Amino acid sequence: MNCFCIKIGFFTGRKNRIMKNKDLIQLSIGIIQFLSNQFLMAQLTVYKEPHHKIVYSNEFIRIIDLRLLPGDTTLVHTHDAASAVIFLTSSRVAIRDQGKSPNITDVQPGNTVYRPYDETPVLHTVWVEDHSPFRCLVIESIPGKDSLNACKSAPIKPFHLLWMQKSIEAYEAILLKGENSTLATFNCKYLLVVYNGKLNLGLNGARHTISPGEFLFIANQSSMEIEAADTDAGIVLLKIK
Repeated sequence: MNCFCIKIGFFTGRKNRIMKNKDLIQLSIGIIQFLSNQFLMAQLTVYKEPHHKIVYSNEFIRIIDLRLLPGDTTLVHTHDAASAVIFLTSSRVAIRDQGKSPNITDVQPGNTVYRPYDETPVLHTVWVEDHSPFRCLVIESIPGKDSLNACKSAPIKPFHLLWMQKSIEAYEAILLKGENSTLATFNCKYLLVVYNGKLNLGLNGARHTISPGEFLFIANQSSMEIEAADTDAGIVLLKIK
């Protein structure tokens, strides 16, 4: 009987130690995650990084213009907002997230990607790998209240869907010289970015000419007419949800 009790006590004590170790491991993971988030928050935000410039903002979006010359490298900085990135130059660009190897990518004007920095904030640095200047626009989605009249329609031809995310949808169109199209926004909000050629645009009676690298925010309940001017025009259209 004594031996049996000793064995029971041994296994019970071992089980308790295992449970305590598991609790310690979970606690350690929680502390590490907390400290990591605090570390990210303490770093230089993208808004204060010298190569990034806020060029437009309203209650829905914030546009950051990133420009790098050959040999330039950004400071280590953080991103924490859901973002669409529109590349405007033919460049080889390197991005190194903290603790990882550099990701080197060749990009072309009009290439567009989505980055869920709101879900997974990032701490990184960016530089140019080739001898060309680099430029992109980072369009941050500013969270807002859900609307009962949320935009559910999609732009008509010649626009085609590139990708669809919870806060932003991306579309692209290439208008041939002299070609035109119309867009009625209804309850939708859009950001139009020209990455190639020139675009003549009529918006609510006002006329605009938009060159590569320029953009225009289009509020809901708007009517827009677009026409490629002297050459073919490449356009990225972001629908802001």
